[in-house]
Amino acid sequence: MDIRDWSLNKIMQLPDCAFGRRWPFSAVGEGTSLLPAFRISLCALPEWCVLWEVVVVSALVTEFRASIELRLGDQLPTTKPEFQTHELLLPCLECLQLNPSRIMGEPGQPTALTRLKFPVRSAGRRLLTQHASNGLTEVESAVYTVWSSIPTEVPDWLCSAIR
Repeated sequence: MDIRDWSLNKIMQLPDCAFGRRWPFSAVGEGTSLLPAFRISLCALPEWCVLWEVVVVSALVTEFRASIELRLGDQLPTTKPEFQTHELLLPCLECLQLNPSRIMGEPGQPTALTRLKFPVRSAGRRLLTQHASNGLTEVESAVYTVWSSIPTEVPDWLCSAIR
């Protein structure tokens, strides 16, 4: 059954299996608080997609924490102000942490945000990441994200179960 005319809220009520194949995107970088590293995904995201999880892993360093910021954009930024002009990917982080735009990674331990099922209108843009640390020492960090597209068709039996 064609569900293109359904509202986004109704589509997001579909079970996870209706969203199809999941695609990983990852980025690795080394940065400091003064000189962050910027990365851009190789592939563009679909017009509408779903972010399922975000995992941040930082190198095993004793006193410094890695910080990752995720945004959507078309070009690789070179400065912090340029990076901040791009759309924030997860504005909902404000309720989880003090800094609403960054995910902090504890040294040697992954920080995972799982089961997000967060709809994103990417408009064909790419994932941008900023890798930094909370000190002047470079900290290597990696971010892994899992995405899927929004379904446009589902089996009839699934539609009858939702109505």
